[in-house]
Amino acid sequence: MGPGTLLKVFQDLYGRTPPSYLLGIRGEAYELGEPLSDAAENHLRQAIDWVLSLLNRPESAIWDTLLDCPSKSTHSNAHPRPPSSTSILVQDP
Repeated sequence: MGPGTLLKVFQDLYGRTPPSYLLGIRGEAYELGEPLSDAAENHLRQAIDWVLSLLNRPESAIWDTLLDCPSKSTHSNAHPRPPSSTSILVQDP
């Protein structure tokens, strides 16, 4: 099930969509059967570490600050920024 489908099911069940975030991780090469490159593996590790830091702080205001959402609160240096090897799509309810 894709992210859009999951959000649609939630909306159908609860009449609204929750705040949602889609994380993209930069890849390097896409050869069939080849393992991750060192750079791609590093991007993945950075993304996992960053997501784990988010999951340890489930308050939505902290997520908005960490994600540096343009329409939300301003970024605080007390919170880690997402790795430059990631992109984030934010879907407001």
